[in-house]
Amino acid sequence: FKIINHMKSIGMPVNEYIFSSLIKAFVKNGKPEQAKEVMNNMRSASLEPSDITYRSILMGYAEMGSLDAIHQTLAEAKKDDVFIKANVIVEVAYTAVINGHKDILEPVLDMLPEHGRFNLSLSNAADRLVAAGCDEEAYYMVSKMKFTQVQEPEQLGHGKTLIAAMVQCDRPAEKIVEIQKRLNDTGLNSETIDDILQRALENGKTKLAVDLMELMRKEGSNVAPEDIIALSRNFVKGKDAEGLYDVVHEIMKTLDGDRQAISLYLNVVRELARKEPVEDILKKLKE
Repeated sequence: FKIINHMKSIGMPVNEYIFSSLIKAFVKNGKPEQAKEVMNNMRSASLEPSDITYRSILMGYAEMGSLDAIHQTLAEAKKDDVFIKANVIVEVAYTAVINGHKDILEPVLDMLPEHGRFNLSLSNAADRLVAAGCDEEAYYMVSKMKFTQVQEPEQLGHGKTLIAAMVQCDRPAEKIVEIQKRLNDTGLNSETIDDILQRALENGKTKLAVDLMELMRKEGSNVAPEDIIALSRNFVKGKDAEGLYDVVHEIMKTLDGDRQAISLYLNVVRELARKEPVEDILKKLKE
């Protein structure tokens, strides 16, 4: 441990953070025995391991995907009367997943206490997992939230947060709706496909909005005229001429040629005429 000896020789303070950093570095590089030796040196320096020290070890093992070592470390922390917060266990699970160890997500989350306030930690970790492309693992995180009558509105909010993250990250409409239905079934969200459509429109996710409208039709739901108007505005704002053709098709599917449909149709065609010759527009509309 030349680093520690050198720091001491030049009068630099050697504190818990230094030991914790060394411990995490050894664990991360697959050298747990050296990490334990650092912890012994730490005790020799009259510094007892704290929750910070154990967190460093747990994160290192999470990056390695070593479930047995995580179990053992938690047992050692308990023996040392060091309390490991629930949000640390959530972070261990998240770290394992993003490092490719999805198989230990479930057993790690099973280590969460029976009682405790960790729903927000689960929700935040789930949002980050969506951003990392781990939708199923994100859903599992949210599904582990504890139910109490007092927290019910909060739980519904966390379900909405997961769907909002999926919309923001441009997940396929089918996947978002699938997750949404599972959240409905478990009581973690009360939204409908139409609510997801509103999120997509509000966030300018025009392709997703078109796909959601198609799914709504397949399920026998009606698409509101105002949603078509919002869709056309999004395409106009994005200067997406090809997208406006999708709007035209949506108008005809949704409103079936009534007066409002004709008005919307003309408005969209007028927008198209600003971008390309009328002859080309008519040709494409016939396709």
